[in-house]
Amino acid sequence: MSSSLGISTQPEVHYGFWVNWSRGQVLGSTLTLTQRNGAVLITFVALFITFVGSRFWRILCFWIHHAYTKPGPQDCLHHQRQAVLKNSDNATAGLINWYQLLKAWHRSGRRPYRRILPIALFTATVLILFTAASLLSSRISSATGNEVLIDGKNCGVNILGHYIAGQDKNPEVETSPEFFTILLPFLAQRLVSFSNYALSCYSDNNKNAPDCNTFVKARLHSTSNYTAGCPFRDDICRLTQRNLLIDTGYLNSDLDLGMNAQPKDRFFYRRKTHCAPLTTEGYKSSVNFTHSEALVLYTQYHFGSRNGTGNITYKYPDRPLDEYIFGKKEVATAYSDYILGQSYYNVINGSISQNRAFIPIDALHRDDADVNLIFLSSNQVVSPIPINDPWYSSHRTIPGFRLNYTGWRNLTLGGYFADETASVLGCASQYQICYPDSHGKPSRCSRLGGKQELYWLLTSLNQTDKQLSRTRWSIMSAMTGNEIGAFVQTLGAASLSSRYSLVAGMQGPLPDNQWQKDVEHWHASSLAAIQSSAIDAATGPSDPDMRPFWPRPENKIEKEVCGNQKVLSNAHSNFSVFGLAFTLGLGGIITILSFTLEPLFSWISKRSHKRRLYSQLEWCLNGTFQLQRLAHEEAGYGTWEKCMEEVPVCLKDEVLAGICGDIKGHPTLYQKQVANNEVEEVLVGLREKRVDSHAIEEIREAGEEGKYE
Repeated sequence: MSSSLGISTQPEVHYGFWVNWSRGQVLGSTLTLTQRNGAVLITFVALFITFVGSRFWRILCFWIHHAYTKPGPQDCLHHQRQAVLKNSDNATAGLINWYQLLKAWHRSGRRPYRRILPIALFTATVLILFTAASLLSSRISSATGNEVLIDGKNCGVNILGHYIAGQDKNPEVETSPEFFTILLPFLAQRLVSFSNYALSCYSDNNKNAPDCNTFVKARLHSTSNYTAGCPFRDDICRLTQRNLLIDTGYLNSDLDLGMNAQPKDRFFYRRKTHCAPLTTEGYKSSVNFTHSEALVLYTQYHFGSRNGTGNITYKYPDRPLDEYIFGKKEVATAYSDYILGQSYYNVINGSISQNRAFIPIDALHRDDADVNLIFLSSNQVVSPIPINDPWYSSHRTIPGFRLNYTGWRNLTLGGYFADETASVLGCASQYQICYPDSHGKPSRCSRLGGKQELYWLLTSLNQTDKQLSRTRWSIMSAMTGNEIGAFVQTLGAASLSSRYSLVAGMQGPLPDNQWQKDVEHWHASSLAAIQSSAIDAATGPSDPDMRPFWPRPENKIEKEVCGNQKVLSNAHSNFSVFGLAFTLGLGGIITILSFTLEPLFSWISKRSHKRRLYSQLEWCLNGTFQLQRLAHEEAGYGTWEKCMEEVPVCLKDEVLAGICGDIKGHPTLYQKQVANNEVEEVLVGLREKRVDSHAIEEIREAGEEGKYE
């Protein structure tokens, strides 16, 4: 399964413990499991909380029972309440018993509501709290979100990224046929995916689309100034104050790009893109060239030299409009479409990079930015209404013509054609790297500069070798080859958002700032490229033929970066280690306390106040087995041992009393009558069983006084 980016939504991830540093070391400690194992763990936690709830209830019952203990005779409701506290295994059973007591005593008891209702409400509260805790135990998983770490075992950065960072990893591979038949087609397909993602997820209407759940952030933040000045010398811009400046601000490598790292190991990335339509007056000329023994008129644009050809930046054939109008002759033609051309240069340390063949005129020279000139040719694209956008400007008309389109042969339509053979858009792009201060804010920043000097700008900052190595690898993996010029060069007219209203050579209405929308789309696509390229580097290529173009990390720090790339995944389960530890730890303490409280209190009671000893004795005697012993012993049945323990026992093979009386009215236990002359026979039997001598003496005295029945 894959997203619109071609990224697998079920990548190989790291299973086990890891720290999501965006949440901090404690709250970010995470356990990642498969969905199946995650479901098992959630079930276990829910059952564990239920069990802890029952043990917590026992602790409460113990303390409440001791608080209600009163020496001396008490009424029936008191003893029944004490019996409920002793014998209710959980809050549910206790709540049922409180209801039964209220139902039985609500008319005849002494203040039953006052004595039962508060404790019943308290029981209901405990029951609700632990039931809710059990049901919400899955929050231990959902609280950490669905961010997972990519495994990173196939991590690598494509050779273009190494080249940008000043490292030629394998010059032979870069000049091989496979470079053009394998790597470049792959990168072109990725640019298409980035453009599609930008359309889906950087639009306010579609930002919650299902395919926008791949990155830690569905889209990166940036601000647009639609009234910016000219990025070049003022006289070369067509507009003075209605140009476009897009600023990403400081993108956090962890929070925005998913590069998991401690705050001290993070960095900030910033890019400013400043664009403006350029005037062509004074910067163009017409010239005839002979093609196939025919003269063709070309318009040449003079914004700088390319490949040493003098001051000729771009040229495009300037065909008369009437070649496409069928008033004089029938000329079959394909549907008209836009064509984009581009010239650009990069700067390094204030000078134009030697590997670029474009040398701009002074009016376009920037020593602190990379510059792209983008030429738009409309090729007789016709609009039914004038277009006032300065880049698409279309006001030329030829009245009365037929469009030779299938089904439209007899259509006569007045239309508007582009004013220029090629309109020119100039963009200056600047890049910056910063390190955070102690508060996590951008502090140590490089100057704004060009893309190819980004690594050199980085080395100018005060940093550790680890910071330098981590940031350099991140720059190579995510921030190279993803500039707006790459989309213009690779996708051409397909990168224009205006084409979504272009049908069979007829352009639908365009707003006056259509060129700004195009630039914003290129910008959004490049941001998607940054997000996705970081994941590409962590996952590495799945195609073995791509391996030679994807050098692996060379040192421990680079491998650490590879294994710390976050991505969103719904195919795995995350658990908060803090939540698990807190739940299991607190539950364990409650459980241990519930099993040790009674013997500990019993030990203390024997060495303490008589009232505390009495309350402990009452707690013991209110147990189910002790109440049973008391009933049968009172009826004269059983020779009992362990009478101060939870489970008293009688002699082997002894029988206890049965039920007698009116079963429907007032059932009782059979009373056993023992004559005084039978006492000695009982005592002889007890001695043979080695019963305690003090107990034998008590039985003798009871028999002599006639109390042994």
